[in-house]
Amino acid sequence: MSDDEADPELLELLRQHFMKSAVIEVPETHVLDGAEYVYNNSIDVAIDYQSTKAAATMIYEEMQKKEYSTQTWSVHELHPKEKNERTVDFIFTMDLLNFSFWSENPDDERFAIEYRSKKWTGYWSLVAALQRALDEDIPVTSSDFWQNELECTEEVMKHVFRSCTEEEIPMFAERLSCLREAGRVLYEKYECRFSRCIEAANHSAAALVNLLAKDFPCFNDAAQFEGRKTVRFLKRAQICVADIWAAFNGEGYGQFNDIDKITMFADYRVPQILNTLGCLWYSPPLEHTIRQKKPIESGHTWEIQLRGCSIWCVELIRREILRQHPDAKVNAILIDFFLYDTMKEREAERKEEIPHHRTRYFLIMGQKYKEMAAIAQKRRDDAIPTEYLLKNISKADLPRNLTGIHRSSGHFTPEELQIIETEPEGILSNIKQGKWTSLEVTKAFCKSAVVAQQLTNCLTEILFKEAFDRAQFLDSYLKRTGKTIGPLHGLPISLKDCMIVPPHPASVGMACYANEPTKPEDETILVTLLRKLGAVFYVKTTTPTAMMMMETISNVWGETNNAYQSGTSPGGSSGGEGALISLKGSPLGIGTDIGGSIRLPSAFNNLYGLKPTFGRFPGYGSKSGIPGQDFIYANNGPMARSLESLKIYCKAVLSQEAAPWLYDPKCFAIPWREDVIPKGRKLRIGIISDNDGEITVHPPIIRGLAMTKKALEAAGHEVFEWTPISHPEIVKGVNEAFFTLGGAAIIGLTKQNEEPVFGSMKPYEEIYNKGEAGTLGPTKLREMIYQRNAYQKQYVDHWTATAVDGKEPMDAIITATSPWTAPRLGITQKLFCINYTGVWNLLDYPVCTFPVTFADKNIDKKRDSWVPLNDLDAGIQADYDPEFYDGTPVVLQCVGRRFEDEKVLDMTSIIADALKAHS
Repeated sequence: MSDDEADPELLELLRQHFMKSAVIEVPETHVLDGAEYVYNNSIDVAIDYQSTKAAATMIYEEMQKKEYSTQTWSVHELHPKEKNERTVDFIFTMDLLNFSFWSENPDDERFAIEYRSKKWTGYWSLVAALQRALDEDIPVTSSDFWQNELECTEEVMKHVFRSCTEEEIPMFAERLSCLREAGRVLYEKYECRFSRCIEAANHSAAALVNLLAKDFPCFNDAAQFEGRKTVRFLKRAQICVADIWAAFNGEGYGQFNDIDKITMFADYRVPQILNTLGCLWYSPPLEHTIRQKKPIESGHTWEIQLRGCSIWCVELIRREILRQHPDAKVNAILIDFFLYDTMKEREAERKEEIPHHRTRYFLIMGQKYKEMAAIAQKRRDDAIPTEYLLKNISKADLPRNLTGIHRSSGHFTPEELQIIETEPEGILSNIKQGKWTSLEVTKAFCKSAVVAQQLTNCLTEILFKEAFDRAQFLDSYLKRTGKTIGPLHGLPISLKDCMIVPPHPASVGMACYANEPTKPEDETILVTLLRKLGAVFYVKTTTPTAMMMMETISNVWGETNNAYQSGTSPGGSSGGEGALISLKGSPLGIGTDIGGSIRLPSAFNNLYGLKPTFGRFPGYGSKSGIPGQDFIYANNGPMARSLESLKIYCKAVLSQEAAPWLYDPKCFAIPWREDVIPKGRKLRIGIISDNDGEITVHPPIIRGLAMTKKALEAAGHEVFEWTPISHPEIVKGVNEAFFTLGGAAIIGLTKQNEEPVFGSMKPYEEIYNKGEAGTLGPTKLREMIYQRNAYQKQYVDHWTATAVDGKEPMDAIITATSPWTAPRLGITQKLFCINYTGVWNLLDYPVCTFPVTFADKNIDKKRDSWVPLNDLDAGIQADYDPEFYDGTPVVLQCVGRRFEDEKVLDMTSIIADALKAHS
């Protein structure tokens, strides 16, 4: 044997070795699984088994008489006859556009194509239009043509689909969008040839269906059934595969080794004939709607039941035929073709017993997530009592600052105003003493939360019914026993959307989770403990996409606004909590913080908010935007209008009664400690009063820092300028960790639903598209952890080095929370900056925000002369406008050392008292 000849024995040994070790994944579409699930849970569509068996006998006999087979497809005069790539392109084009041809007009007035001296309607009008265009030398089946907007213009395509009646082709714009999108995908991934897709499927029908659904959004046909389960129908993807199989008679391009995995195509005509044959039965309301020819909305439970039950019914017919005739060469495709043709024949003979249902359905890029968002928003809106809504409001007529709307609107009773303006300490006392009931308090805050939702769009899930039931139970218990259930008895607490309260979804701003019920066993530990302590849960609040933006906006819930200035952001990612609490829609809320997500919304909404040391509070079980990410720990913590509210929460959650360390494996067994600072002790505080070495703060914040320094010094405390170290490097490391670790976790999910990411989320997508997502590898991960630990040690030393002249090290750092008071909507998508918050997450220091003052256009003038530190710094300062930011809150941070959470709150109290005394 020569050196360049292959050794067959060696090749065989290698083949055997790799075949043994390889895990061969068999492609599955899961369409049939979803159809069976729909059938098992359907209440408006039923299958008659006896009629189905009878239909199976009839169908098989008729198919035998008509010699129904794959060759039947090519017999029709309009279908292409050649067995080449031109036919492949024709079929792909045809099935890209094959949707919604039904018309409200009579047959002689509906959209039709005149071709070869005949008039064609419905599906055949599409085929005729394509053939006519090719006859006219219009390359309508070429993906190069679809992308060329100079040649493939609207005018040209309208000419292609010119009708011989007054009615034009339905949904013209949507069909053109399908072509453009498919052309782009073929260009980017498949050398502009659909045949490459077929080759990539490797003779697997299921693989080709999945490829079409994955890469071509208009084929990704799925729906949420009753908010419980996403079911796949993949109608046109399956039709495309079936057409190729039939056109090529199961050979060449049409050779698929698993063609029997293709199900019936969930369209209009087959349910119609199945009902006519007695196989499908409809509930009276559904049948009435169909007979009246009223449209059924895409995604409606009726539409899903019709589609799912039809697929399952045809599967039962197929099984019955094979039971009766084991050697029969029949599958769901041929049965579908036969049923469709039979219904068309009956229609032509005027034997139509019941109309087909009417649903306009198609998918193009960006549509699927919109449908899921619409379902979620409708669920929320339907749960809002109309009597709680502000009536006859026009946002154009509302004041710039909305925080006084409760009193100015006249919408609230004096009793309701008294309740929502009382802080948790007073609420708990009044409930315990019997002055108020928990139900009265809960209803007042529910009403106020609805108003906050109207004004700022801050809510995701409405839990009013169970909140009222819970409040009544607590009232009954107190009345019966004279005792409260825990220190938070009867207190309404709002929850950031990531907190799991079964069965309600926890969407975290992502379409894939928007309608997914949660299981009892997945309830967030903190939710369980707060309930044990007597809390009442009534709303969940908005977050940005995956909780990874500085402002609260998502494709699911839209944009949340700030109540202090509606043109500004409430921050993120706990922005819904911030807006709700600032509008007195909640006495106490729970947020989470991985880069500033409690502190930024607290700052922008004039609140106190605590980011604790990791492990002090239970965090297990809350949904994460980046699951499994432990490089930078996420914390949950309280947000409120008063500092005392935070202390009440901390004392309750870290009590021996709650004992969170018994339930959360990462929670330290350290109960809350009180009075950790000896009375009268003077503090030593370092202050960062202008910039952190990379980003300069806006003028109102500089004034707020100066006010705080002056007030503390007047109270006898030592305050000195303190220079931070490595802040730019730490922030860069934080952002890179988020982008790299979050790329696979976030973008992989958004792509499932064609959900676009935008603004400050784009770096996640860019890294994902480069193939860098989730591929850190052990070496890079070790480097990141090593560098993180080095920064933490560096900071410990830098802090300890403040012990000079025989003094103790400084007690705290006072710094800005953000360079903005409350950034204008959208600006942080371009100028993303978590310099003043993200650092403390990586270092794992406890931090509490505290309000100081408000921006004043008459005092906080724009800088006259100033040299920016870098481009980002220049952009942030250029955004400052005294007029626009007038009246927005100035809120700072008090930073302590690890596990000094109690001390941080006590120091914040000292700072607040000093500011009050010096005002």
